[in-house]
Amino acid sequence: MSRESEIFYSEQSVILFAEVSFRNDSLDNHFNELVDYGLNAEIDNSVMGFEVAIEKSDTASLKLVDHKAYSSIPLFLEFSRKDRFRRIKAEAGISVQFVTDFYSDTTGHLVSKTVLEKYEWTQKPKLGLGWFNVPVKTLSDLFIKLNKDRFERLVDESIKEQFDFENRSRALYKEMSKEILIDSSQNIRLKFRPGQIKLGKFKRDSLTTSTYIRLESQALMSDDMFDFSDLVQGDPGIVLDDFQTEVSKIHIVFQADISRLDDFIRSKLAGRIFEKDGQEVQVKDISVDLAGKKQIQVKLKLEGDFNGTMEFSLKPEFNKKKQSFKASDFDLKVKSDNFFQNTGIWFIKSRIKREFSEMLNFTMTEKQEELQTQLDRYTQELTNNSGFEVKLDLESLVLDEFEIKKRMILMDFELNLRCRVNIDEIFNINRIKKVD
Repeated sequence: MSRESEIFYSEQSVILFAEVSFRNDSLDNHFNELVDYGLNAEIDNSVMGFEVAIEKSDTASLKLVDHKAYSSIPLFLEFSRKDRFRRIKAEAGISVQFVTDFYSDTTGHLVSKTVLEKYEWTQKPKLGLGWFNVPVKTLSDLFIKLNKDRFERLVDESIKEQFDFENRSRALYKEMSKEILIDSSQNIRLKFRPGQIKLGKFKRDSLTTSTYIRLESQALMSDDMFDFSDLVQGDPGIVLDDFQTEVSKIHIVFQADISRLDDFIRSKLAGRIFEKDGQEVQVKDISVDLAGKKQIQVKLKLEGDFNGTMEFSLKPEFNKKKQSFKASDFDLKVKSDNFFQNTGIWFIKSRIKREFSEMLNFTMTEKQEELQTQLDRYTQELTNNSGFEVKLDLESLVLDEFEIKKRMILMDFELNLRCRVNIDEIFNINRIKKVD
């Protein structure tokens, strides 16, 4: 894409990976709260003229493995009916087990289907009146059969409400669509244009359950002249997949017109005052251009105890092995109509040379630390806005290529980025959908 601007961007395909983890105790606690709500509100409490009191006899469990959820709800059932003389009671304990399958439908939406797989007796049926013939097992079987669809919907809605993969993935998608400020002085921004979302298989250990989200994206780098609003896409869709890669490799090509270097140097030196032994010189104006194919020429207009211009050329050199920059072939000249000023301004030459050496001599490790600071600010904002903790660790920042060509500065970067998302408070009880 071309535009009238001093800076251009190159759009590169990247694949971002995010590790998402849940604490197992939080999963069980939240699942139990949702099940309690559903049991109290939605289950049919009568069968064959008997009233049925139902409650959990122990803690319900939820385990996520691969693209399935396995849940078990231990229940205590009490059947009661009042005849002409007395109230007849019977009770039983059962453990109801469910399997929930996750899959993507034809529209790219993530859906789930829960099936009541089986139930087992945990407490044998027992009558309150031994002489009265109440078929407790038959009542229990019929109760489960009549409420099978309700139980399945209860568990299905509880799991969907608890994880809410679609909305949370889209919230992450929306937040990742926002640009990241890379260089505040030049207003250089990095932006991802997310595409399809893939959800990996779940893995469980003694403390946590985790999965990976794979996000196909485009990486774009530009300045404030470019309007990013037209890059936001619609519904990305979610696909289930199996992958384990943890580190995102991001390849970015950045091109800037040489005039951006003019802006950079101007921001560092314009208006600066240099003084020594009572002599004072101020930098009033700056211009930067190319001198030959590889060298940069800088002109400074100076005023004060010295009035004139300072011109120098230098060659930025990049050592790929050491991942470091330095300025070489430094050639500096001072021009003034006053001969005595020319001979007396020697101090400014060494000061300017030192300033430019410090400005242009740096390592990519230093830039990696600066970028990590920017990422930390970005993830803090993302955490505040999304409701889950996000951590981005920049494991490496490598510059593969640096070149000055046809008034353009070309830089080819590769970033290795590790993303972790920790989710703890994962549902809101007020948003539970009732089961019909």
